[in-house]
Amino acid sequence: MRYFTAVMLIVLLISLNWAYQGKNAWGDYIDRKVELNELQKNIKSLRDRNSLLEKDIEDLNGGIDGIEESARTELGYVREGESFIRVIDRSGY
Repeated sequence: MRYFTAVMLIVLLISLNWAYQGKNAWGDYIDRKVELNELQKNIKSLRDRNSLLEKDIEDLNGGIDGIEESARTELGYVREGESFIRVIDRSGY
């Protein structure tokens, strides 16, 4: 019975060693879990960006108003006969 217990203890120790230091061991699992969390955060930010781009595309496909609004905000477009007035909020000073 002593030999059986000794053999089982050795097998247990070898198994634990493989679990913590072998290929696909506990450390690899933790590393993959951290990597997965980072990738999920990246995917979420890309999905948010895609939804914003889809909204922009819908606005631009909506007609001349969407294109004109985009030109006004991004390029400073002013129609002929219009005056550009910038309002500065000084409450933050």
